[in-house]
Amino acid sequence: MGKMTGIAVLLFLFQLSVFAQTKAPAEEVFKKVELITPWVFKDGKTVGTDPQRRRKSCFDLVRFEQGCEGPQPLGYGNRIGNNLDIFATDGGGRDSQTRMIDLGKYTWTDHFSIPEVEPWSQLKPGEQRHININVSGADGKPGRNADGSYPSTPRPKEGNANAPLSRQVTSTIMMSGKSVRGDGYIPLNEVKLGHMYLVRVVNTRNDHYVLIRVEEVVRGEKVVLSYFRFPSVLIP
Repeated sequence: MGKMTGIAVLLFLFQLSVFAQTKAPAEEVFKKVELITPWVFKDGKTVGTDPQRRRKSCFDLVRFEQGCEGPQPLGYGNRIGNNLDIFATDGGGRDSQTRMIDLGKYTWTDHFSIPEVEPWSQLKPGEQRHININVSGADGKPGRNADGSYPSTPRPKEGNANAPLSRQVTSTIMMSGKSVRGDGYIPLNEVKLGHMYLVRVVNTRNDHYVLIRVEEVVRGEKVVLSYFRFPSVLIP
């Protein structure tokens, strides 16, 4: 994970070449797209989704155009507990093995390593993935002692509304309505300003990488991202 790969060097040289020829800042070189939440709000509450807003809430990582009906959409707009800004890659159908990882906070001109991403496991015939969401609240406050004081133990458990997605979301493999085995599949990532995300887009027809940087976030409303595509064969 820590070593430089061939694509990291290639990307760095690509940056130098582009900037030398155009003398343009990074934000003018890498393509950008804005995703907005599909939800409609009234008096601070969600009242449903809007078809036009939904189309603008996804960006397809195969066709590289907005819309949620493509082979591998990157979605924005899921709301889990207090996590209001989430990337989702679960819209590619049962044959999709697309996986997204957070590389950390970088700019396009930084020199950083790009690891190989192992795609999610392929489902066997008859298998289905079941995603479990847990945003349960904390336990109630313990009752009083006879003298009116509160016991020091047990302490109330921490709720899941503020927890990271890795604690809120789990998944299992199901077959014929029964759990077959646990699965580490989590097709959701928290949107973080200034962070780079590496997506390996894998399905029956595609196998390539997309590098994404979050340029702007308006909490619960929109995200602006820039991106760069390259083939998986460039990573040894």
